[in-house]
Amino acid sequence: MKSDDIVQDGWITANQVAEMLGVGQAYVHRLVDIGLLPEGRRVGGAQRVTFFRQEVVEAYMKTHPNVGKRRAEKLANA
Repeated sequence: MKSDDIVQDGWITANQVAEMLGVGQAYVHRLVDIGLLPEGRRVGGAQRVTFFRQEVVEAYMKTHPNVGKRRAEKLANA
């Protein structure tokens, strides 16, 4: 399965998840490590990319509406 196929099937990259949540990619992977986001699908060889189901990320955002707000406030005040 190619990465283009995954994006078209409702999967988004860890970078896109980070942008949606207003956090860094490391935080997205931390959410996976502690079980708040299910592990994504890894695609590729040496340059692997992790994809997550967009609907799962959107559900997480509904249950955690404040995630990323502090970071956005810091950036706005900088």
